[in-house]
This record gives sequence, C-alpha cells and structure tokens, in this order.
Amino acid sequence: MKNHLLILGIFLLFISCKMKPQENQIDTKEYHEPYNHHGSENYGISTIFSKEFETLKLYLNKENNEIIVPGKTNPADKQNSQSKRLKVSAFGVIMEHGLTNAGALSDGTLKGFDFYSNWIINGDTTKYKYTDAFTNNKVNDPYEYKNSETNFEKWKKKFEELYQKASYVYRDGSFYYLKGENNEWFFMKAKFAEKPEDFPKQYPAKEDQDVRMLELKDQFPDLYLPPAERDTILIKQVKYISKFFEKSDRGDAFNYSAGWWYFDLYMPGGDTLKIKRFASFRDPEMKL
Repeated sequence: MKNHLLILGIFLLFISCKMKPQENQIDTKEYHEPYNHHGSENYGISTIFSKEFETLKLYLNKENNEIIVPGKTNPADKQNSQSKRLKVSAFGVIMEHGLTNAGALSDGTLKGFDFYSNWIINGDTTKYKYTDAFTNNKVNDPYEYKNSETNFEKWKKKFEELYQKASYVYRDGSFYYLKGENNEWFFMKAKFAEKPEDFPKQYPAKEDQDVRMLELKDQFPDLYLPPAERDTILIKQVKYISKFFEKSDRGDAFNYSAGWWYFDLYMPGGDTLKIKRFASFRDPEMKL
C-alpha cells in the first residue's frame, strides 16, 4: 500500500524582480505538477482541494492523528464562493466534511457566532446553542442577550462557580464562553457598571488546559535566502527556467520574470518526489 502525500495547497505570489538564470542540468521530463504527479514507488499524491481553493490554517487532532483542513475559493466573489472543512487521515483519505462558518478552538470545539459544534471532537455536526448560566435557556443571539441577574455580586458568584469548574474559557470582550461537563458551553455577559477594570486579569481565558489541536506550520524553506543558508532537509530547489521576462523602465528592481520552478521533495525511506510549478522568479510561495 502506498503512503500518500497531501498536496494541501500551493500558492503563487507574482512579484517583480531581476532575473538570475540558474545553470543546473536536470531532466525536466522527470518533474510534474502536483495534480498531474504519479508519485513514486512508495508514495502517491492525493489532491484534496482543487486549484481554485486556498487552504487556511491546518491543524492536527492529536487524539486521533486526523488533519483538519479548511479551504475557500475567492472571497471577493461572495455569490459564487465556496468553503469546506475536511477531516483527512494520515494517509490522505477524506474522512468527513464539517461546518465552515466557525473557528476551531484548541480543544477541538468549532465556535460560531451564535452556536458551537463538537464535530472535530466526536463527529457530531449539530449546531448547539450556548446555555444561559442562570436560566439554562438557550441563547439565540449573544449580542441581544440581557442578563437575567442584574446584581453584580450574585452574577459574579455564579460566574466564579462555573469558571473554576470550566475546562476551557474563551473571552470575547465582555462575553465569556465557559465549557462545562459533556462538552456543554455556557454563556455569560460580564457587562456591569460595578465590574472592576481588572476583571479580565482576575479571570483570564483558559485555553491551554485541554489542548487537542496542534497547528501545522509551513515547512517550505525561505527561497529569498542564499542556497547555502536554506533548510533543504525536506525539499530542495534544483532549477528555475524563465519563460517570460519583462524589463521595467523603472529599474532592474522592477523587472519581472515568470517560469518553471523545479523541486526535489525528500520522503522517508529514500524516495524523491520531483515537482514543478509555474510561478514568478522571486518566490513561488509553495507551502509544505
């Protein structure tokens, strides 16, 4: 069975520059664009988003080694824009599609404006409303919510009770979201004239007690550095062939070149995936 390399997104940044040709001799026929790549003896390449999508922050769910990948098309075209959030296995298999109109907290909760979801945690796509800590009623709109308890000291007592027990506390201005038992989230609005100015310091957010999600950092080397200073453990630039050059009358710094970049991607076990990409000369901004 082949292992699969996830090509999650390769983005291009076209910036004017002065062309500096490279003379490395390689067989360019061995290099292919990721979506046309046939892989190697032990590795295959799986495309999980089409080229129209931009992938956002990637997270690893350390509880089950699934990768959470959100993506979206051109946000300027709101009428036709699309968005997705996927669970992807370590072998590049799409496991599930999840909610998109929410952000991921470090415990795996998807937090929306007026709802939360436990999809990352247990696959449940239900949009749950936050619970009013005093009435146990559901909060339909946090911005329209009015405290049923108007006495600050009584409110504070209830708040401290939930705060001490909460495994996760998220603060947004005067809004507090506190995670209780069974993945239930409570909502409290700390908007009182009597509230001390240092209240947020007395009761800071708690976001490091139940960490499930680990952000995956881009491992692609900085190509603006001289070759001798780059990290080439995972990937190495082997050649650039210009296919378009435009000289600027504003000086060499504004010259523009675009062409084919050729990269060797080193995989565990000794395999090398040979990848090419059309981009500007200065930096193709590939993300690995």
